[in-house]
Amino acid sequence: MLAIAAVIAASAALTGEAIRVYLEPLVSSEERAANMHRYWTGFDVQQTVAVEPLLRGLTVPTQIVWATDDICFGIELAHWLRDTIPGVARLIEVPGAKLFFAEDRPEALAGPLRELWTGAYAAGAAPAGRHGS
Repeated sequence: MLAIAAVIAASAALTGEAIRVYLEPLVSSEERAANMHRYWTGFDVQQTVAVEPLLRGLTVPTQIVWATDDICFGIELAHWLRDTIPGVARLIEVPGAKLFFAEDRPEALAGPLRELWTGAYAAGAAPAGRHGS
């Protein structure tokens, strides 16, 4: 299993309580633990690629906020999603962030989401997270 430091930049932000909240439901029974193991070891980005035709039809306003240092999902996948989904309004790259960046840098996700949901984002404006591409 991945070490915490591999998926969160500031591992101190991921407290024992947060880890419990994330993991306890996944391992609360042998069946759930087996299901989680099967899911995690069977995950492949090809699952996302397989739904490409559906993504190409997604025209609702879509925003991608991506951790640039994520070892599980490289930035090239964010670029592929941006180029595949017609509804993408912007791609925000969060420098130095890892998979669970919402834990140690919540504003990097919350700010851009607030802007999208309230309509505060205007095309060409600099987003709260960093910059669009």
